[in-house]
Amino acid sequence: RLGNTVYENTSDKPIYVSIMVKASRSGGTVAAQLFINDALASEAFSGNIRDVVPIASVCGIVPKGARYKAVLNDSIGPTLVHNWAELR
Repeated sequence: RLGNTVYENTSDKPIYVSIMVKASRSGGTVAAQLFINDALASEAFSGNIRDVVPIASVCGIVPKGARYKAVLNDSIGPTLVHNWAELR
């Protein structure tokens, strides 16, 4: 899956979504937000630690028929989706 892209839960049950993001390199900050039906459901921020690649993770339960997306921000370059898991 990709960040900043809207997805829809087309299953007949709620799903649990867990997303871990990381910065493209060390020396900056990274932030992630999970929106479900345009409402902020989860938010995480990782501060600047020298020589460490910052990582942040968000999670939430997406009701059936709901739309969801992860918004990613990075102070030093592109934010990468490190892991995206959905329990269905």
